[in-house]
Amino acid sequence: MAFMVLPLGPARPVVDPAPRRARAIRRTAGLALLGAALLACGGDACHGAAPEPPPLPLEVELAGCGALRAGGVCELPDDGTIRVWVKAPAQARAALALDGTPVAQGGAPVQGGVLTHVRAPDGARELEVTAEGAGARASFRARLLPPLAAPALKQAEALRRQGKLDEAAALLGALSSSPDPATRALATGKLARVDLARGRVEDAIPRFEAAIRSHRAEGRISDEFLDRFALSYALLYNGRRFTEAREALDALGPDKTGAIHEMLIPFVNTWLGWDHLNSL
Repeated sequence: MAFMVLPLGPARPVVDPAPRRARAIRRTAGLALLGAALLACGGDACHGAAPEPPPLPLEVELAGCGALRAGGVCELPDDGTIRVWVKAPAQARAALALDGTPVAQGGAPVQGGVLTHVRAPDGARELEVTAEGAGARASFRARLLPPLAAPALKQAEALRRQGKLDEAAALLGALSSSPDPATRALATGKLARVDLARGRVEDAIPRFEAAIRSHRAEGRISDEFLDRFALSYALLYNGRRFTEAREALDALGPDKTGAIHEMLIPFVNTWLGWDHLNSL
């Protein structure tokens, strides 16, 4: 141990300062960690995170699409107007927007929600519905596609409905070789309906089946449903082929059709069942 003499006092031992410096460093580091912990406790870390607000219930339904596509995509009708039904809690603030541009409110109350007619301008790509309230937020998005550009299809359908089957068939025959797969499938399905009107059921069935395969490949859910329904009807009322009629509809899985499947398939199956019972 080293000693030194102070000029103005008695002699006293002097301890080597190195261990003291080490203790001071350790003490300083400990205080720094304690300070950091205290700062963290200034928030929610030491008291438990605040519970997240429950999810905000939001129900949205679209109607009036020219066609429903896979993934909930809405192909717009010719005039671009669709109906949007929104149900959110009373205290929530709901809003609609097209490509980020707010849509004017002013819908009518329907079944606990609000029904709004929305006119999508040319080029619109997305509808968004949001609801905010009580610190929570919910949103719904639907992709929009332009109307199918096929005026000849509409002309052929008008002729068919007027009973001008030969003229309708001529137009549809040309469209059934269109380079556009959607147009081809729609024309084939309408040709099947012309066959039914002429009483050519066995010609109609393979046309319906071909159209249905094309709709499935193109993800045109609503068109597939309509042609399957027509096929089921043809099978049921032309030969009372109940098993095949059911199979035509059972091929529509709920993962493909969503609400359409849930609402209509049970009804149709019940209808088929009662018809079968009444025939006994």
